[in-house]
Amino acid sequence: MSTTERAKIGDNIRGLRKKWGETQLQLALAIGLDNGTTISNYENGRIPERDILIKIAKHYRITETELLYGNYKNTNSLLSFPLQGGSNLIYKFIPKFSSDSAFKSENFRKAHELHNHLWEFFGGQSNCYINDDVLISNYRLCIEYYKQASDQKVIEATANYTGLIALIGLALCMLNQELWDSLDTVTESQNSSNYIDIAFLRDNGFLPGFMEEPLGEGEGEYAKMVKKFLDLYEADFLVGIVILKHSKEYWDLGDYYFALKYAFNISSDMSMTPEMHSLIGRELLYIYGVMQNKYVKMLTIKPETEK
Repeated sequence: MSTTERAKIGDNIRGLRKKWGETQLQLALAIGLDNGTTISNYENGRIPERDILIKIAKHYRITETELLYGNYKNTNSLLSFPLQGGSNLIYKFIPKFSSDSAFKSENFRKAHELHNHLWEFFGGQSNCYINDDVLISNYRLCIEYYKQASDQKVIEATANYTGLIALIGLALCMLNQELWDSLDTVTESQNSSNYIDIAFLRDNGFLPGFMEEPLGEGEGEYAKMVKKFLDLYEADFLVGIVILKHSKEYWDLGDYYFALKYAFNISSDMSMTPEMHSLIGRELLYIYGVMQNKYVKMLTIKPETEK
């Protein structure tokens, strides 16, 4: 491998790491290394072993080929965003819709009120709760009310319930089996059984990535959780996309959520890896961005200046 090729891999690792807001130590811990010195060596031209290359690629939601031959020195990837986004991040990815005519539907009004509460939780705080029965119940009830309003031809309801499904797809995309199995240890260190500080996870090298075990294989809690989510909502998500695509006002939102279907791996199709789904999703987002899709354009993140 030439010096130029070695430098390119190092630049890609550095570019991805900085885009995700990680230190060398955080990346090292996340892929099973003891310290950040090895990451520094990789960024300065040392070629990682094959298993390390794969771990780094999966960690940043790209394929091994992309890590080797892509250009992430100053990445502007739509999905390479820091986790500290709060409400701005959620609002950018998942817009919420309403109108005077929509509010004439009682089902829409009920759903919209629950939606506002969910947004306060998902977008307004830096912490998340696990196994919160009230939160899960409100989420499901919100989607059900929106679906009933959608059956009444309220297009804003279709847009909102499709977006809420995409939101959970995003949340699941950003968890993996390794992180899920580590939650008990993390929460014990915070003297709490159901409270997880995202900042704490980041500081300890747990940047979420794709799940390690494929759907349908193994008995991991994360795989069960993903399968249950897909069983409940994958079909509704696809129906929502079709309805939006047939709407003169929201067809571009349908395209956008179709891209997120792949980007967030909202699919039970096991013929492709999660990384390949993500690659297709990013390509679709790029294409729709070129086509001036307004929802994709809202996501554009300017490359950070190389330090």
